[in-house]
Amino acid sequence: MNLLIIGVVLFGATVHQSTAHNYEELLAKLNYERREYAKANNIPNMYKLEWNDELARVVVGYGDYKPNFRYVPAGRNKDAMRFDNWAESLEWAYSKKSDVDEVEEIQELSRMEESSPLLVLERFTSSIRGIGCYPLPTNYTTSNFHNVYSSICLIGPKATNTSQIRGLAGSACGDDDVEDGLCVSKLHGEFKLFELPYPPLPPQRNLQPGPTVDYSATHGYVELLAKLNYERREFAKAMNISNMYKLKWSESLAETGKNMPKEWRGLQPNYRYFFVGRNKDAMDLDNKLFNWTEYHRMNDSPAFTKWSEKNENYTVFLFEPLLPLQTRIGCASVHKQMSYRGYRGQLYAEYSSQCLIGPQRSFHTVKYGPPGSDCRDDDVEDGLCVSKLDGDIEAFGSPPPSLGETVHEETTPSVDDDDMEVNWKRL
Repeated sequence: MNLLIIGVVLFGATVHQSTAHNYEELLAKLNYERREYAKANNIPNMYKLEWNDELARVVVGYGDYKPNFRYVPAGRNKDAMRFDNWAESLEWAYSKKSDVDEVEEIQELSRMEESSPLLVLERFTSSIRGIGCYPLPTNYTTSNFHNVYSSICLIGPKATNTSQIRGLAGSACGDDDVEDGLCVSKLHGEFKLFELPYPPLPPQRNLQPGPTVDYSATHGYVELLAKLNYERREFAKAMNISNMYKLKWSESLAETGKNMPKEWRGLQPNYRYFFVGRNKDAMDLDNKLFNWTEYHRMNDSPAFTKWSEKNENYTVFLFEPLLPLQTRIGCASVHKQMSYRGYRGQLYAEYSSQCLIGPQRSFHTVKYGPPGSDCRDDDVEDGLCVSKLDGDIEAFGSPPPSLGETVHEETTPSVDDDDMEVNWKRL
């Protein structure tokens, strides 16, 4: 199985930026996810998304024409997050050990109707290369979810042939460039938006400046850092969390991730940890653990509290990057494997990197209120607190021994309590 190297922005790669568009974090997040998906699923012709100003200008008013694009909503509320995770779990379930045609049949469901419940999978259509977004509140309700979104994004060109070939990520880009597993179109994000007649475009809209992404950073995890900050910002707004901080890069934590002392728990660590760069089974495992944890958090709070306290020294996967008072993150290339018995059989999860996130060790740091309203003396950036401390953090409260024997954490959260056993069939 190929070792996944995810989240790396190649040094020297050209980043094409157009006018300021307020969606830099979202664009980086989507490209991180497309890169990871292409490598995990051996998709050789997945394109990098680039901003398209024309798409951003026609978010509304195109219904009477024949558009060469589709849409994906962004800026989710709590139900929309749960809904998307359910849809992804459904796709993994159908594609697990299935042939290419069956996988494509599931993805085709998301293209049959504009309001398909599998619309979340649109972002993994390999041929799309352009995206434009605009703040436009929208919502729709199903029997179990009331989904609310703050923005609409248009992506294109619309897929005309949904069959995907399989091969090494980035190996079927034709004459286009390749950037770490993604094809990069020489046309960048531009394409013909409509069949004739072509509608008149509305004037360019002026928006307030939004969060930016520092593509000049050389630590190799630019897209991942932007993705995590986008998700922390979105989560804080959806859950009304008042003290969620923006993450900054930590060289100290990155170095510790490369050379973690074997007895690290006895050294008063100023961090928690999780793994990134997932293969297909790791994506499945993360989705199932998210569903299981969310179910118990909502339906059996005392038991969930007991479980979380018991597992405070172990990673809780997708929830780790959402602990509010974390302000620093550092990641290192570490090949991690684990197996887990699920209701669909054995999962063999692989990860390419380990991330340490600090300085908090505790789960219990959440405060509720308007996002960004409990930042103490720190700055506020669109719902996130931004620490004024420029210096790095120390990885340990106690000096670590010489870095001879190292360890990369293997243990998953314990689920051996009778009242907290993972019920995979319910998920």
